[in-house]
Amino acid sequence: MSRRWLLLPFLLLPLSLHADELVDPMRPNGTGAAPVRARAPQWRVESILVSASRRVAVVNGQAVAIGDRVGGARVVAIEPYEVELEFQGTRHRVQLAAIRVTRPADSNGD
Repeated sequence: MSRRWLLLPFLLLPLSLHADELVDPMRPNGTGAAPVRARAPQWRVESILVSASRRVAVVNGQAVAIGDRVGGARVVAIEPYEVELEFQGTRHRVQLAAIRVTRPADSNGD
């Protein structure tokens, strides 16, 4: 009888090796162990200044230079018409927003 109890742990060992593959039937769908990556936020490039001595852009209302952070992303490059941002290891190119220019009213009120 005592020999049977000695073999019991060896018989149960294969069951514990596969325990991580078991699925909890009470867990809602889509909540597995895989990490969930956040969606990239929306960035708006409002202005860009490129000169021989500096590169500055206004992104989401915030003045930034290369290396700065805005909206959870790091500014990688500033070009004359776009800003390159890195968010969670992925690079995103955001173009300068189109600005609608209207003609000012005349002094006559026209």
